[in-house]
Amino acid sequence: MKKNLRGLRLTLENKQSKQKADSGGAAMKKVLKVVWAVLLVLALVATSFGCAQKEEKETKKKEEKKPTESAPKPKTKTETEPKTTEFTVTSPGFEDGANIPIKYAHTDVSGGENTSIPLAWDNLPDGTKSVAVAMIDKSANNFQHWLVLNIPPETTTISEGASGKSMPTDATEFNNTFGQAGYGGPAPPPGEAHDYEITIYALSIPSMSMTENAGLNEFLSFVEGKILGKAVIVGRFTQ
Repeated sequence: MKKNLRGLRLTLENKQSKQKADSGGAAMKKVLKVVWAVLLVLALVATSFGCAQKEEKETKKKEEKKPTESAPKPKTKTETEPKTTEFTVTSPGFEDGANIPIKYAHTDVSGGENTSIPLAWDNLPDGTKSVAVAMIDKSANNFQHWLVLNIPPETTTISEGASGKSMPTDATEFNNTFGQAGYGGPAPPPGEAHDYEITIYALSIPSMSMTENAGLNEFLSFVEGKILGKAVIVGRFTQ
């Protein structure tokens, strides 16, 4: 009887051990399944990330190979605007702003020869049909020393001493404020320095007719709206 009970106990213990082992194995299988599932998910994520990186690298390579399209350069002022040439006047006798030599002074001045000043101008505006010259004393209420009209547009110079002798064809000289025809040189009061302004006018009219005693104001009134351009040179004289 005792032997039978011992055998039965052993049998029950064996069954319990087996059941425990089976239970532990099943739990282990569940754990392994979860682990494999996690590993699979991680593998898929890693693969996806790797593909994304590869695609990004390939895109960058393509962009680097592409010729870069630089923004168009803004055009400079010289490229956007037509070039214009300045209308200028010079004198072989003196530089702009410098002293006028004594030989160009009126004969009332000691050493003065009343030789008319030489002039040269360049780049007349388009449409110029005639040229005029005016010389005034800015320091003496625009005292008129020389007024010449109807100079042909082809003319670009007046030679030294030309007044009354060898003026351009068709050019008309008017009386100066001294009451003499043509050029009248500087003659400021002793000790005073005066500024003499010589202006070349480019006009849109071929000719004009005024009285011989016409002054600068009358001239300017006549050519109002007809001046295409002006060029100026200034000289200073003192005695």
